[in-house]
Amino acid sequence: MLAAGFFVLVIIHGVFHWWMEPIFVAKGSHFGGMPDMVADTLLFGLFCLYAFWFYRRSERKRDKYQTLLNASESMAGTGAWTYDVRGKSFHATAGLWQIIEKESDPLHSIEACLSMVDVSDRERIGSAIKKALHTSSGWQLQYGITTFKGHRKRIESKGKVLKIGGNHFLVATIFDITVTTEQQRRVHFFNALVNHSYESVLLTDTERRIFYVNEAFCKMTGYTKAEVIGQTPHALKSSGHQDAAFYERLWESIERKHHWEGELLNRKKSGEVYRERIVISAVYHDEALLGYGAVSSEIASRNKTLEHYLHIGEYDPLTGLLGRFAFMERLDTTIVSQSSAQQLALLLLDIDNFKKVNDGLGLMSGDRVLQLIADRLQSLCEDAVAVGHIGGDEFGILYTDLDDEALHLKSVQIQELFAVPFGIADTMVYLSCSIGIALYPYDAADADAILRKADIALQQAKHAGKGSTLFYSAQIEGNAPQMLALEHQLHEGIERNEFFLQYQPKVSLIDGEITGFEALARWKNSEGESIPPGRFIPMAEASDLIITISEQLYAQAFAFADALAAAEPDRDFHVALNLAARQLGKPAQLLTLLENLFERYPKAAHHIELELIERMLLESNQELLNVMQTCKTMGIMFAIDDFGTGYSSLSYLKKFPVDKLKIDQSFVKGVLKDDKDRQIVSTIIQMAETLGFTTIAEGAETEAEVRFLQRHGCAVAQGYYFSKPVEPNRATELFLLQPFKDDTVFFGDYTI
Repeated sequence: MLAAGFFVLVIIHGVFHWWMEPIFVAKGSHFGGMPDMVADTLLFGLFCLYAFWFYRRSERKRDKYQTLLNASESMAGTGAWTYDVRGKSFHATAGLWQIIEKESDPLHSIEACLSMVDVSDRERIGSAIKKALHTSSGWQLQYGITTFKGHRKRIESKGKVLKIGGNHFLVATIFDITVTTEQQRRVHFFNALVNHSYESVLLTDTERRIFYVNEAFCKMTGYTKAEVIGQTPHALKSSGHQDAAFYERLWESIERKHHWEGELLNRKKSGEVYRERIVISAVYHDEALLGYGAVSSEIASRNKTLEHYLHIGEYDPLTGLLGRFAFMERLDTTIVSQSSAQQLALLLLDIDNFKKVNDGLGLMSGDRVLQLIADRLQSLCEDAVAVGHIGGDEFGILYTDLDDEALHLKSVQIQELFAVPFGIADTMVYLSCSIGIALYPYDAADADAILRKADIALQQAKHAGKGSTLFYSAQIEGNAPQMLALEHQLHEGIERNEFFLQYQPKVSLIDGEITGFEALARWKNSEGESIPPGRFIPMAEASDLIITISEQLYAQAFAFADALAAAEPDRDFHVALNLAARQLGKPAQLLTLLENLFERYPKAAHHIELELIERMLLESNQELLNVMQTCKTMGIMFAIDDFGTGYSSLSYLKKFPVDKLKIDQSFVKGVLKDDKDRQIVSTIIQMAETLGFTTIAEGAETEAEVRFLQRHGCAVAQGYYFSKPVEPNRATELFLLQPFKDDTVFFGDYTI
């Protein structure tokens, strides 16, 4: 381009001379001297301006492409370097400096690069480069390095030797393959583990087309991998013992719960029928469905006849109860034989959080617990038409000729079965169950519909909280969309920080001094509607949303305690917060939250109290004990909420660092009219005093109740007699004014 510009200027110079010469000759003069010099100077100046413009344009273009090159290197995790063998000079691109985590250094040497390489790889790299120099060839290597910031990385390098002007140059690119290598290692590990598993494994895409089966599947079914890859499970031979309605329910369960577990009859390639236990799961990543996986194993041995399969098929081999198919047959037969005037009830049970048993103790122990549950149900429900193991942790019970009151009593008796723990080896397992009940002919007219209605009631019972029982109703089914809407609102409420706290005073029954507050969660949504805790807390506790909500509310409570401590630095008080079971499931996250809040609100130290319910201690282990002991070192106190309503035991009170017992309000409300409630409250107070615990009575609403508590030695009470839960500003006023010290209950005797 520059030469072309010079050539154009020469032509212009010649043309100019050719054009001006006749003009000057006609005037009797010659074109030269000063005019010629001025013209040449102008032309030369134009050429210089053009050359400068061309140089800047080339420089900007080079900078642009260098910037693009650096960006592409950064995104691809690549870099490049060159080395002049004779001149001993080393040059590298920005991508290389980024990979080795060092600022660009013109004095950096190839020896410094080699010093970062793992010792075990250095000799191999040196040999490869020497060989390349002698043969003018290239190399491709993988090796490990330690970056200048101390990080371990895996590198792949490709290079060769170039001869330019008699000099040898090493030219190479490097690639950061750390993540890829780790992924390949994990995939190889997974493939080796799954392929050699005794359990059959089948994986499909979102269209349910098979893309992987392991050797156990081929051995169990008789199909080769080539015969099944690309097919759907439905295209394989079916036993014919499960109808279309069964598979429809199966996939409904997978869509709703993301898994299904049970037993079914299947058919091998040879035509032989066999029974298998199978778990089918929907696999998600970032809320996007990736496909489905099935893990199964053959239950009966292969030499059994079809008649034997059908015989054992009536009963679940694990629990001895009716299997799903036999139970549904019994339900269908009973409906057909029922008079339309007779009531038939289907009770569907689901064990709450049973997954934690399998995860914590193993599948064998989980199966043993299911057997113990089945034994208790059989013993209690001898008057039932049928008791069945529907699959996984679900059970079904069929009754006829029981009215609603009798059914309610039966459900209470079933719930009481779970109040007693299940003993597995040296471990006590504490469980609860949710129950859904549907009635024939009022709710549905056939077996499948009755099962579906009972399942709807069961799911709503689980949303209501552990240990709940619900009868099906059209309103419940209509509430399903409302529950989904509420869950959506919960997510929005978290994003908008709509959750807040109210504080209920705890009052000393000796002198009326406020000794602290219980922080109670409240929610007012974006439309200004106050949503009761009884509606949103069970749903939040059913998911990790309760953790996020608790983190927001804990911050508010710590700030409140910090402000009270600043206002009254010499006062002893505690702000009590409820501790959710899911928070205990993530102990590291909980402890980090508490540490950060104490750092942010240092005056809150020794003024925070956490409340647990009894079942949390009964279900927990050494990990919870460690968490509580760590919290104690931070100055946190612990109270057992609703004491006496669960499977109360002195053993955990001795084991765990508990400071206070809260007497449930249901007992406090009964002290004026029920001898048992009076005895329970009196016993708890005496026991707490003996063991050195502080007692706190909840729900004190009348003067007579307060005087009873005073008379029997209860230390603290909270309830509407003193104050309902109030806003933070009002709570601060009460704390500073101490208005309850002048109450008449603190004068005279405490008799009622």
